[in-house]
Amino acid sequence: MLWRMNPNMRIVIAVVAISFSAEAFGQLNSSDPSNAVHISGRIVAKTGVPIPSQTVTFRKVKGTSFRGWTVGTDEKGMFAFDSERNAAYQIYMQQLGGEIGTIEIVEGNEVEMGDIVLDYSPQGEQIVHLAGPIKIKDLPSAPHPGENPEQISKGTFIAAIYIACAAVPGKSCDGGPVHIVLGDGTEVQPPVEKDQVGNSDALVSQDGRAAAWLVDYDNCCTSYPLSLKLIVYKPGKPVCRFDGDGRGIFGWYFAAGGKQVAFHQDFPHGNPVPHYELRDVETCRLLDEFDDDSKKVPSWVEGFGADSGA
Repeated sequence: MLWRMNPNMRIVIAVVAISFSAEAFGQLNSSDPSNAVHISGRIVAKTGVPIPSQTVTFRKVKGTSFRGWTVGTDEKGMFAFDSERNAAYQIYMQQLGGEIGTIEIVEGNEVEMGDIVLDYSPQGEQIVHLAGPIKIKDLPSAPHPGENPEQISKGTFIAAIYIACAAVPGKSCDGGPVHIVLGDGTEVQPPVEKDQVGNSDALVSQDGRAAAWLVDYDNCCTSYPLSLKLIVYKPGKPVCRFDGDGRGIFGWYFAAGGKQVAFHQDFPHGNPVPHYELRDVETCRLLDEFDDDSKKVPSWVEGFGADSGA
């Protein structure tokens, strides 16, 4: 399922509270087997030698459940996990406490993550990074339901998105780039924003036609970066960049089946008057905004109280 890799990447997958033996494979108990995506990878040393008996943890990023799945590597350093389609996961190396990255798989049934390398910094600190290459197999040849085959190509919908952690000691995922895989297997890496220190909260729209994520920046008054910009990517269209009123973005979701995006801004420690915006994904234009709690709250603002987007 993925694309061109470089050693500074991260991926999202589910995290667990269940342990397996070193040879175990993580299995999702799903009533719909067709919704499962088989993910595999290999843990290796910097020299390329496989590392057995390592623990890889998968945890869902969204949702109310904190359940995770832990899988072990076999004698060849291989691990495998059956994830849920359309769900974002974080992937960790449990022994190191280090995140490899985040990933959401929308299309395809087989994802090969390639090599995940355990390395050491000059100071002797352990580092984990994805070397790849990540590949998605079994991409569909048919368009999404309700779409005319003569009016759509596989290169116009998104198969997967991931953020690969930067291999920086003490900053496991700061600065990691976003990677997008289209339905025809093409990998797209959007340009890095000026002065950014990382990316977070990446998701694909419900209709598979857009992806969005937050861009993180250093903040003068906090010990942690703030998300100050929302990026929306749609194949073949100009990238939308939203920063609203300039405050931190503390929540966002796709609305109207992926045709719109809504985000919420505030100060790091709260503010009596937060700011909300609703934007059109196709044109980037402002559709509505809300920051006056004396007025009736629009339904799209109420969507921030839901588990996923409306």
